[in-house]
Amino acid sequence: MNSTQPITTTAATILVVEDSPPQAFVLRKLLQHHGYKATVAGDGAEALELVRKQPPDLILSDVNMPVMNGYEMCLVLKSDPATASIPVTGLFN
Repeated sequence: MNSTQPITTTAATILVVEDSPPQAFVLRKLLQHHGYKATVAGDGAEALELVRKQPPDLILSDVNMPVMNGYEMCLVLKSDPATASIPVTGLFN
């Protein structure tokens, strides 16, 4: 390998599920600063729509949200073989 050639890597995609716009903004910017591709959903239902269109590598989710909370979203994701392998972690604030 020629040492002058740039090494290309694919950034992991992280879906942030957070109903607080200021917190979602900060998390997205922080993740992007560290080289990740970050998208934001405002609740579990919106997150499920995004996951079906473009599955992320990881989901960081708030627990208490309107419309569909993090537990409900996770139950749907884990009961579907197409999305069951996506890691989900909770954001507790």
